[in-house]
Amino acid sequence: PGTVMGNLCAQALADTGLPEDTKVIACASDKACETLGAGCADDKEAVLSFGSQATVQTMSQRYYELQMFVPSFPAAIPNHWNPELQVYRGYWMIQWFLKEMENASIQQLEHPEETFDEYLRRTPPGNDGLVLYPYWGASAKYPVSSGTIMGFKDYHGKAHLYRAIIEGINYTLRWAVEKMEQKKKSPVERLKVTGGGALSNVICQLTADMFGRQAIRMETTDTTSLGAAILGYTALGIYPDYQSAAAQMVRPGRIFEPDPENVKLFNQLYPQYQQDLERRIHFNAKRG
Repeated sequence: PGTVMGNLCAQALADTGLPEDTKVIACASDKACETLGAGCADDKEAVLSFGSQATVQTMSQRYYELQMFVPSFPAAIPNHWNPELQVYRGYWMIQWFLKEMENASIQQLEHPEETFDEYLRRTPPGNDGLVLYPYWGASAKYPVSSGTIMGFKDYHGKAHLYRAIIEGINYTLRWAVEKMEQKKKSPVERLKVTGGGALSNVICQLTADMFGRQAIRMETTDTTSLGAAILGYTALGIYPDYQSAAAQMVRPGRIFEPDPENVKLFNQLYPQYQQDLERRIHFNAKRG
């Protein structure tokens, strides 16, 4: 990544109208660019990506696997790696929720996420006991996995189901961050959030509360494109290295501070969720 492969051929120049000295520069995978574009250039930071696949990823000079037989990806910075854990279906579940749980009037809204944010405001932290374990799709590690919703009571409604999705994703990503810290034997000092789900202030605040840490949303949530630009500018010699380019080109947008009362509640609830989650992961692995 970040090397000049050559120049555009004559036919490409004629078809595009681009200047003759246009360079062709090697880039990296979408997630690798996303992590670099969030400014994560070492393993002191981790990036939570709230996309169709919800993931946590960091940048490491040392190769290690967060799950056995699931390789770390080559990073956008040469000779670095991106250890990652993912919730395979992640924020895809919001599309499922919109399709299966909402009526046509909500489905046709230009911004249905505003309705979903209202669901989060209407339901309490901890969701009155309704929890979701978000293994809703087959992955390479767990090809026959399935998700679980537990704790239904007669007072739970549609808004609770939506919060269960968001809290379930965050609980699982918190577990993943802790696994990452155990593997690299040092703390994650900063959490950055990106992807479509990070556009929601309510989700970002909930994330800060559930992790008990600041959630830093970047100035742009399209950090994949920004990461590719960092590679390009470094390849052209405008910046001396990738870290310098990231320091100059990446800017935080808003920092969400955790609410102490909510942090206390989630810290009480999390150990039971973690225990049940690991039991389900073990069960899915045996079924696979």
